[in-house]
Amino acid sequence: MLRAFRSAFLASVPCAFPTLSANSAWMGGGIANQGYGDINVVNSTLADNSAPDGGGGIFNRGILRMTNVTVVRNQSWAALLPHPGGVANKGGTLHFTNTIIAYSGGDGDCANYEGTSHEGTISTSHNN
Repeated sequence: MLRAFRSAFLASVPCAFPTLSANSAWMGGGIANQGYGDINVVNSTLADNSAPDGGGGIFNRGILRMTNVTVVRNQSWAALLPHPGGVANKGGTLHFTNTIIAYSGGDGDCANYEGTSHEGTISTSHNN
């Protein structure tokens, strides 16, 4: 499987890819922040990515900031836990500014999961 971008270690990484599309991975088809990193995505589109275990567009365990981003038509299809097609936030922190997450397959566009034992937040502004 191919993933466009992966952060596996504690790091601060800017992402300025105009489009991440048609990628796949087990988790986080477009972007996987699996190592508690800090990722900033600006002026980008994540479309038509897939991941069977959640976060067809993005899987996040760290800090993820998205500004002027469109996340559309991403897919996830696992049957057990919530597996959103757009953004899966597993105990991490999400910040959205002027961001659209829509038309995702799976368990919705965005989910903050892993029960009550993990603390996670989703903050939105500007009528997201």
